[in-house]
Amino acid sequence: MILGCYYYVWYSKAGRHWDETVVNNPILGRYDSRDANVISKHLEMMIRAGIDLVVISFWGPGSFEDSATKIVVEIMEKEQPQLRFCLIVERNGFLDYDYLDQRYFQSPNYFLFNRKPLVVMYEKPPKDNRMYMVRYLSYDMKVRHVMAGYDERMLGRPTKYYIPRLNGLTYRILFRLAKLGNPSLVFIVSWNEYHEQTAISPTKEYGFKYLDLTKELSREKVSRTRLLKPTRFPD
Repeated sequence: MILGCYYYVWYSKAGRHWDETVVNNPILGRYDSRDANVISKHLEMMIRAGIDLVVISFWGPGSFEDSATKIVVEIMEKEQPQLRFCLIVERNGFLDYDYLDQRYFQSPNYFLFNRKPLVVMYEKPPKDNRMYMVRYLSYDMKVRHVMAGYDERMLGRPTKYYIPRLNGLTYRILFRLAKLGNPSLVFIVSWNEYHEQTAISPTKEYGFKYLDLTKELSREKVSRTRLLKPTRFPD
């Protein structure tokens, strides 16, 4: 099983994305996604947690996220050659195979699925490309997803979806369900999406709890018997 995690590189010291609703505060402070020291520490913590694949949010050629992603890749190649990365393309209009091939797919750290560069699409792609492995996020059952919790109630959206963390119980149950049947890919939502409160990276509120829990669950062998074993509901 390959364990991936969504990584958002849209934060800046100038307030980019930090000036939106952020409830949980990262231990590293309100960082810049292009800061080499921050990136190095993030990658080190991912390795510690048992994460194999960094799924980077991509918002088009020439974007802020494009420049940040390039820095992430350069540091990964130099400091963490065992890690792999791929891109989640957030809009169909950002999908430029030639650009991505030249800038990212040639990296020795780019993740290959069935010998093809993996591209995850947030929207359903207009057409497939046989040179690349394109997976549609919303309906592709080949990629299983887990999260520690979710809360959009403070974001001003008409929907008010909320999945409580239950002191780690939600994460533990979803992780075990995802691992049943030995899937090829399991993706964590997310490393650092602080707006929707899905982040597992260390924060002042949760400390290293979800990093340590990720390490434990990534190594745990799961069976239906273990999954159904009674678990004490948190206080």
